[in-house]
Parts: sequence; C-alpha cells; structure tokens
Amino acid sequence: MCMLKMHSVYFDDYHPNWHISWRETSTYILILVTDGQLLYKLNDNKETLSKGDVVLISPGTFRAGIRGAHPPHQKYSFHFSLDSPGDKSAAEIAASPLVSNKQYIIFKPRNLEYLKQRFNLLHHVWKTKAPFFECRGAGIAMELFGSVMQEYTQISIPHHKILIANKIEQYINNHFREDIQVDELARLVSLTPNYVSTIFKEVTGLTIVQYIHQLRMETARDLLQHSDMSIAQISNYLGFCDPSYFNRVFKKITGQPPSRLRASLRNHRQAFQNKEAVILRMN
Repeated sequence: MCMLKMHSVYFDDYHPNWHISWRETSTYILILVTDGQLLYKLNDNKETLSKGDVVLISPGTFRAGIRGAHPPHQKYSFHFSLDSPGDKSAAEIAASPLVSNKQYIIFKPRNLEYLKQRFNLLHHVWKTKAPFFECRGAGIAMELFGSVMQEYTQISIPHHKILIANKIEQYINNHFREDIQVDELARLVSLTPNYVSTIFKEVTGLTIVQYIHQLRMETARDLLQHSDMSIAQISNYLGFCDPSYFNRVFKKITGQPPSRLRASLRNHRQAFQNKEAVILRMN
C-alpha cells in the first residue's frame, strides 16, 4: 500500500511575476530551489530562500511568497500527504524530525545535483501523465523524500567524515570527465579504498560511481540545451567510450533518452522566448 499520496508537482521556471497569497497549507510541501532567490513568509517568520535550499512545509503552516532579486528564481515543489497512517513505515515517516515538526524546516543538502535530477524526473512524469504515471510518480516521490530525510539525519555525521567526503567531492567535481579510480581517491585522503567508499556513501547517500554519473548527466543536460554538440560528441566529452552506454546511463538517471530531452528543452526554451517577446511588445 502506498504511503505517500501525491497531489501536485510544480516547476517554477523564472516566472517574472511569481507570488503566493497568504494561505494555510493543507498538505506537506517539499521544495528545492535550483536558482535565484525568493522570499517566503511562513507563519510569523520571514525567510529568504536561495539556490540549494530544501524546504519541507507541514500541513497547517500559513505561507505567502514573492520573487526575490533579479533574475527570477527557479524551483521545484511537490505537494503530498501520508496515505497509510496504519502502516508501520508510514508511522516511522510521520515521526521523523522533518515530518513531525509542526511548522517547517529549511536546510542545504550536500547532494544537490542528485535531488535536482530526481525532482526533474518527477515533474516530467507528472506533466506527461503517461500510463501508470501515478504509480511511477509515487515511487520517484518516495525515493526523493527518503533521500531528503536521509540528508537531514546525516547532519549528525562526524565532522571529520564530512571533511573527507567534501575533499573527495571537490576532486571529483574538478575531474569528473576523467577516468577516476577509487584507489586514486584513497591516496588523496590517505585511507583505504574500502573505507573511502564507505565514508562517501555514508555522507552523500551515493556511491562514488553514482555521484560521477550524476555530475556527468547534469553537464550533459546543459550541453544538450545550450550547445550544438552532437550526442556522440557530448558522450566523448564526458569520458564515455561507448555512446550507447552514455545513452543508457542518461535514460536511467533522467527518465528519457538524450535525443528526446534535447527536443523537449529546445521547444520549452523557444516557447519561453516567444512569451517574453509578447510581453515586451505589450510593454
């Protein structure tokens, strides 16, 4: 039985006049800010949200919001409820620090790119509404929510482990297009390969290979949208020797092949440019 019931999924893509009027929240809302800044009033508190912030708002919280400084913000959000109060797992979720809080929680997760990818896939599934989209969406939403809870509970991880993982992350961020080996990372922090892999998974929630793939696919997504490189060129640029393997990894992470995503992103960009042109003519 499904523990999480989805109500809606939104993607605010730099809307110039975005705002939310003062209202009481009837569901849980999970938000990820991916760019820009926005201003929220949550109950009696004023909060400034910026890139990288995750927000969980509990039912009964009063909220209002307006856009922040130029340019407008970009964020994902989905509204949900816990659908199985008698289920043991659902009760565990309801008792977690994120959900049992009567108002809201704001924090910056370490694994921003992973959360961004999952939110993007969830929004795509919800928007296209293909057959069985509710079942698939619920699965993605549970995975996403579980990842956020894991991130939040990892705040208590010993600081020295976080420093080790951060050093490895920084190295991977600078070299993710190369053929990175675990032995290489182990020498970087003077630890054994197995211990390095364990610490990295404990802190980030991802294996080293998964983290590298997330970085590569996020870069691939940007190149598909903003460059004229072919898919084969992007595959080679990101260190994949076999374009078919690149396609499989890309589809596994984003939910669709790179050719389809490129067409979708370009259509979306063209529609946005057309809308901006209409607004300029009206002014």
